Amino acid sequence: MREHGFEAQEPYRGVKYPWRCLCHGCGTITPPTFGSILAGQSGCRRCADLRAGAARREDPERAAASMREAGLEPLEPYTTTMTPWRCRCTTCGRTSTPTLSKIRSGRRCKYCARFGFDRAAPARVYVVTRAQHGAVKIGVAGALQRNDRIAQHRRLGWTLFYEHDVPTGDDALSVEQTILRRLRAAGHGVFLTAVQMPNGWTETFDAVRVTAAQLGEAIREHQSTPAPPEPLTCSSVLPPKFLGSSG
Repeated sequence: MREHGFEAQEPYRGVKYPWRCLCHGCGTITPPTFGSILAGQSGCRRCADLRAGAARREDPERAAASMREAGLEPLEPYTTTMTPWRCRCTTCGRTSTPTLSKIRSGRRCKYCARFGFDRAAPARVYVVTRAQHGAVKIGVAGALQRNDRIAQHRRLGWTLFYEHDVPTGDDALSVEQTILRRLRAAGHGVFLTAVQMPNGWTETFDAVRVTAAQLGEAIREHQSTPAPPEPLTCSSVLPPKFLGSSG
């Protein structure tokens, strides 16, 4: 074991038993089997991860160049391709935190995107229902788009119950996510499946336990009352009637 960079921390019991050893490579305690060492394995998971990470590590200058080609100026040192990287868009001047992997897959500044949901433009928070499934859904959509998400839902048999205009897409997402967190804390899980609701199934609820009227009221209350600074718990989840039988 010493020849392979390990110092045993307990008596040897056999080739197939985990053997607590100190790895001289990274200084951690690891339990390889003597058989795995004889088979040519590294024996230390942390060292293996570090080696794999080093192999995947991108050259910082090349990483920054990729961001600049996408119109984003890095504002902090590069770490990894999967780590959010704070950058400033050279087109709109806003700051965002995309990952290098997403940028290389074709993503661009979330505020300048020509397609999809524009987080900087006026938006709406909406509530739709579908009697066939006994379901209700909360969602967000752009206020200036003609072929928007609500129209897509209508084509699938959903009915618009309520919509509320907000200044930006970021505001709409804040309203939606706050209400979703409160509902989850109150015990209301996802109601429909991805097959029943291909686009937005994670924001669906049982219309018996969470009614469309209650969702609409929650949206209005969020706009008139700032969100609480403390983590949301059952005791702070909207009015009691909003909790249903699981509150």
